[in-house]
Amino acid sequence: IEGGTASYNMPAGFRLTGPLNVAALGDALRDVILRHEPLRTVIVDNSGEATGRLIPVLEGELLLKTEDLSSLSRESKDQRIEAIVSAESSKVFSLTKDLTLRTKLLKLGDDEHVLILVMHHGSGDGVSIPVFIRDLSTAYAARLKGAEPQFPPLPVSYADYAAWQRRWFAQ
Repeated sequence: IEGGTASYNMPAGFRLTGPLNVAALGDALRDVILRHEPLRTVIVDNSGEATGRLIPVLEGELLLKTEDLSSLSRESKDQRIEAIVSAESSKVFSLTKDLTLRTKLLKLGDDEHVLILVMHHGSGDGVSIPVFIRDLSTAYAARLKGAEPQFPPLPVSYADYAAWQRRWFAQ
């Protein structure tokens, strides 16, 4: 609707304290993106009609961008965090090629990190964010144990929901 703006970006930041396994977190992010199709759906032109298409998801270590701020002073860290959050929040998603979730992990110290998540509103809303966080926690706990997460099956796929919604609007 407003192409080329960050109006539909939903940024969130989480301060993480304690030991963090970055590889497990990256793998957990990938698990959640693979579970929830809207996070990996792009919009393509199909003979003049917009059509959703699932795209592949990078491996966890490539998916989770990291930046080490641990050598900076507290004041410099705070300034850098603010600048990074602002920059990540204002980056425009390309709905024709990007995942609709961007992540960045800032290392502040051995046991202190900031996780930045920016989700496009086309793939999530205020109701889905707690679901995302719950699934990320489940996946991270499993990955810490060297296992794949055992999610309960989704009662309906997003594609099924979208088809139902199209039929409902048509009526």
